[in-house]
Amino acid sequence: MNAARVGEAVARWRWRWLPAPVRDTMLALLVGLLAVRIPPVDPDAETGWVPCAVVLVACAPLVLRRRFPVTVTLVTGVLVFLAYAAVGYDGSLLAAVVAVGSAAHRRPGTVPLLAVASVVWWFAYQVVVFPGTNTLVAWSGDPLIPP
Repeated sequence: MNAARVGEAVARWRWRWLPAPVRDTMLALLVGLLAVRIPPVDPDAETGWVPCAVVLVACAPLVLRRRFPVTVTLVTGVLVFLAYAAVGYDGSLLAAVVAVGSAAHRRPGTVPLLAVASVVWWFAYQVVVFPGTNTLVAWSGDPLIPP
């Protein structure tokens, strides 16, 4: 057995040794830090500590992902919308992806519902994020939409 495999086995053992709430908190912090590093869609978006705080708040429900997976998914989805509406950052989208994946893993019976809800949420998010360049409304075939 080489040193890399021994190190990997020790790291895996230490991670599993930690209590579940500590692991979930570490995951939420890691996702939050990664989400803060994703640049905003809008180049004129505000920078500073306020957008970072809003993105971190959107990642905060991940701490409860084991206990309430579907609720955390819904709350995270709403907070991602609010984070973009408040400060123009969509980095917290990463938190929504982690929440949906966690809920699908924890509650296998909700996978079809999560899949449909994720697609609907994604289309709604695209309409909100890119209203000027979005063709989803025109694509819908609504006769009241001008060409």
